[in-house]
Amino acid sequence: MGGGCSRCCASCVSCCYGCRRHRSYTQKMTTKTAERVWFCVMAFTFLATLANMFLWVSSDNDADSVNAGFWKSTGVWFPFYFTFQIISYVTFAYVMLLMLFGFLHMALVERLQLHMIHKIGVVMSLVMTITLLVFVSIRLRHLWHFVPELLEYIGPFLQLVAVAFLTIMSWFVAGSLSTLQRRAGIPFRDASFWYFLVLIGLYITPIFIESPCIMTQHHEDNPPKPLLFAHRGAEEIAPENTNISFMIALDDYDAYGIKTDVRISFDGVPYVFHDEILTRTTNAIDTFPENYRQPADMFTMDELRELDAGSWFARKKPFLTAWFISDEEKEEFSQQGILTMVEMFELVLARKKSLLFDLRPPPSEHPYATSWLNTTIDVITTEIGLDPSEFTYWESPDGPHYVFFIQLYDNRTIQNVYNDIAFESVRSALENNVSTNVWTVNEAWLFQYYWCAGASSVTTSSIHTLSGNNSLVWQLTPTHYLIMWILFDIASFIWVIVVFVIQITKCRRQKQRLRRHVSDGSTYNYQFVAMSDKPADMYAS
Repeated sequence: MGGGCSRCCASCVSCCYGCRRHRSYTQKMTTKTAERVWFCVMAFTFLATLANMFLWVSSDNDADSVNAGFWKSTGVWFPFYFTFQIISYVTFAYVMLLMLFGFLHMALVERLQLHMIHKIGVVMSLVMTITLLVFVSIRLRHLWHFVPELLEYIGPFLQLVAVAFLTIMSWFVAGSLSTLQRRAGIPFRDASFWYFLVLIGLYITPIFIESPCIMTQHHEDNPPKPLLFAHRGAEEIAPENTNISFMIALDDYDAYGIKTDVRISFDGVPYVFHDEILTRTTNAIDTFPENYRQPADMFTMDELRELDAGSWFARKKPFLTAWFISDEEKEEFSQQGILTMVEMFELVLARKKSLLFDLRPPPSEHPYATSWLNTTIDVITTEIGLDPSEFTYWESPDGPHYVFFIQLYDNRTIQNVYNDIAFESVRSALENNVSTNVWTVNEAWLFQYYWCAGASSVTTSSIHTLSGNNSLVWQLTPTHYLIMWILFDIASFIWVIVVFVIQITKCRRQKQRLRRHVSDGSTYNYQFVAMSDKPADMYAS
């Protein structure tokens, strides 16, 4: 029965790995050098696809900005990021299955012979993976910083999962090692050395793990939930920088404030808009077919008011949520226009909310090219009526624009930083009574990361999801984590030792039975036992 199962398993893995029936392998048990090289190439491809997949999973926070960047360079609105993710998932799953079948070959002491179709597939997977990694390293370098952040956040649990996996696999590993010793002559001690080396390495990994959610505070002293600035309003469920988007964020999801962008029109009116040109979020191509390509700031405010700034959301579907909007919402979105800065202030301050915005400079040929900053400040102080002490502004370190923070309902000293800031820097700023606003934070895990770090506020495009995130998913003191780590490792080690003792004892009993057959002169029985490990078609005649 056992031999039949073994032959059936060998036939299955041989068919999947080499696309041939098992009996074609029984002529020669030794793997060729070329096939060993191909297995090494496949192993390298597996590691590359794993790294590539983890990159695209961890950087999902900036998926929308990546798509917007492609639109800016190509003029095509397409889910590029999602496409890259699918490629990474498919290549990883394919190579992982081949690796699994390769290791099963080794466990069954079968000759490796990867089919030509799979060789082509491995090469194509490697080429696509390296191409994506190189492309990210050249054009999207900012995505890499999410990898260490995600590892820092889930590192303690990755270690526990890895230890648990190797612990569970110990029964199969020990059984395979005894099989290798019995059938291939590889000493059990030598083969088990590498398994225990990897296991011990995982045991001591927490020494090098730092996570923002491993804190000295107790649960009752957790940092407060970061306040939420809605990025361009509720931009994932309504057209950005419009009246309806701001109202949804402030009224429906109780955003602490709005984070947006302000420009200055050709006739000197500050207005709410992000892009340098109008074509992504308006119908400028239809309204101004002769000059829609010129910078947005080169239009007067009256011309800007002619534009439809909301219909594009239902038509282009920039977010997954846009596929589920109702006909009533489509009608409401189509009535949205471009707001002036004064209109935005009235909407936000009437609700006693805060405001954070980037004031972007106009082109050099613009009538207000040298006075855009002072003109905007004059509008804030005269038309809106704010005292200079009620707002602050500073030149952005990453661009030619200025950042304005309305302090009407907030007396903090605030620093506005990108989401690549280390959690130690956030804590250091907090100790110096400087509040940190991190932009842009859309994924729940990244929000939890900066919550643990002590960020006072975050700017998010996902106000509709993060507003309901009201508690830390996990938080441990260093002492609790140390106890959990040590107890888990001790339990794992005891389990593995017991499993290996059982398997070693089982292997020795098999040897003793064979020796008794020989010493009793039972030649026929010995031959039968010895031949039972071989495939049936080797001795059937």
